Amino acid sequence: MPAARARDLESIDLFIQTGIDIDTLDSFGNTALIKAGSEGQIEAVEKIFGLGAD
Repeated sequence: MPAARARDLESIDLFIQTGIDIDTLDSFGNTALIKAGSEGQIEAVEKIFGLGAD
């Protein structure tokens, strides 16, 4: 989920509203939560975690 890296909170909401699974893995096996955390995107981490990410 590229929005997780960019701290694009509105796009994160849009992805969830369209039915994308928050725990989907990218081609490297990372979830949006892992990617946001590794990029230091605290607001995105809080948002994704609040949406029920594992």
